[in-house]
Amino acid sequence: MPVVVFAARFDVMKDHGLFLRSVALHPLDRPEAHYLVCGAGMTLENDAFRALAHESGISSSTNLHALGIRDDMPAVYQIADIAVLTSAFGEASPLCLLEVAASGATPVTTDVGDAALTVQDIGCVTTHAPADIVAAWDDVLTRPTELRSHALAARTGFGGDRMIAEYAAVALGLLGGNRAVA
Repeated sequence: MPVVVFAARFDVMKDHGLFLRSVALHPLDRPEAHYLVCGAGMTLENDAFRALAHESGISSSTNLHALGIRDDMPAVYQIADIAVLTSAFGEASPLCLLEVAASGATPVTTDVGDAALTVQDIGCVTTHAPADIVAAWDDVLTRPTELRSHALAARTGFGGDRMIAEYAAVALGLLGGNRAVA
């Protein structure tokens, strides 16, 4: 049973409509798939979210589970095959994509901010077209073992040591640049 996770607060920049339109298409190929949405405002009690789901073509037979705010995201990501980011704008370097991969799920993202660079070798980048997103999900679901092993193997590169080394390189580069000017 495929599990697709979308973890994001209910905000226009996250383009929930794009995710939901993709979900409306995907069960045509994979009726057994489950779609988990998490984050502030991501509940059926949110009238705007519920209306957007309806407008996007989500049917009552779609396995959409609106979970709201969670304090156990690593556990949610560990049951996922795919985690999705459909942001339209405003992202810098989406941390959720690294959290997803560190948990073994495959990130599928639109090309926003540094998302494409973040998922290089561990995920998929797609356009903002629902059909392209669904095609990416189907591609991931045809090779889950391979992609999960890539994500888990990359885990060592996500730690604090790498972060410190990269910050140090930037700082040294800036210091070197200032010396050249002085």
